[in-house]
Amino acid sequence: MTVDVIYFTTIVGLSPAQVALAISIAGGLAMTLSVPSGHIADRFGPRNISAIALALEGVALTGLVFVHSYTPFLLIHIVMGALGVVAQTTRMATIAKLGGEESRVQIRAYQRAVTNFGISIGTVFAGIGLALNNETFYKALLLGNAITFVLAGALYMKLPFVAPTVERGEPFSFAAMKDPIFLGAMLFQVAASKGSSTLMGGAKHYRLASYFISVACILYAYAQGVNAVVACLMLTLGMASHIVGELIGSAGSWSIGFGLADENHQGQYQGVWGLSWGLSGTLGPALVTALVIGVGISGWWILATIFAVNGTIMHKLVTKSWTRTPESQSA
Repeated sequence: MTVDVIYFTTIVGLSPAQVALAISIAGGLAMTLSVPSGHIADRFGPRNISAIALALEGVALTGLVFVHSYTPFLLIHIVMGALGVVAQTTRMATIAKLGGEESRVQIRAYQRAVTNFGISIGTVFAGIGLALNNETFYKALLLGNAITFVLAGALYMKLPFVAPTVERGEPFSFAAMKDPIFLGAMLFQVAASKGSSTLMGGAKHYRLASYFISVACILYAYAQGVNAVVACLMLTLGMASHIVGELIGSAGSWSIGFGLADENHQGQYQGVWGLSWGLSGTLGPALVTALVIGVGISGWWILATIFAVNGTIMHKLVTKSWTRTPESQSA
C-alpha cells in the first residue's frame, strides 16, 4: 500500500485526495462482502476460498502497473478491496477452525507478527523507491508485491483442508447478525480496535488495553507547548503506553471475536467481526482529526474518555453474557 500511494502520487500524477478517495470507496464497498464471504466459508470451507482470493488479489495488483488515470485506479482498488475482505474473513475462519480454543489466539498473534514484519519490509522498499523516484523500480516493487500474494495463496493450500460446517442446502441464516451480544462487542471494538487465550481473559485484556491507550492520549495532549526535552519524554511515554495497549488489546479482541462466535458459523461471525475494522478505518481518521486538530487538548481528553468507557463497557458486555459459567467468577 505504501508503494502504491507513492507511485501514483509522484509518478502517475494523481492527487493525494484522489488516491485517498479511491481507497475509501474501495474499503466501503468491500465491507458489504464481509458477512457473505463468511457464510460462503462456512458452507464450502475457508481454506480454498482464502487461497483463491489471495491469488486473484495478486493478479489484480499486477494491473496497477498499466494504470495511468483515475478511473482504472479506482476500479482495480475496488476489486482488490473486495478480494482482500474475502481473504481476511476466510483467513480468520481458517484460524478459528484449525486452532483450538487456546491456540487460535496464539496462531493469530503469530500471523499478526508476520504481517507487521512484512509491512516493515515493504516500508523500507518504499523508502528506497522514494529516494530513487524511478518509475521502473516502482513497477518492479508492485509486481514483486503481486507475486507474494500468489505465493501466499499457494502456501495456503499446504494447510489441512477445513471441512464445511454448514450444509449446502441450509439458507443464509444471518446467525451472527442476530446475536446481540456478539454485535454489541463488535460495535465497541470500533472505538478501541487499537495474552489471552480465553473469552474472560480477552475481556480483561481489552479493558486494560483501553486504559493504556487512554493514558497515551493524555500524554500526547501535553507534549505541546513545552520544551523539547519534556515533549520528547511525553511522546516517548505516550508511545510506550500506546504500544502496550495495542499489543494486549489485539489479543483481547481476537479472544472475544473467536470466543463469542458460534463454532458452526465461525466464518460468518468472523465476517461480522471484520466489519468493525472497516468501520474504524472509515470513521476513525475523521474523528481523530476533528478532535485533535479541531479541538486540541480537550479533544485528546475526549478521545481518552472514549477509549476508557469503551473498554469498560466491552468488559461488562462480554462478562455479563457468561455470568452463569464458573469461569466468569474470575472475571
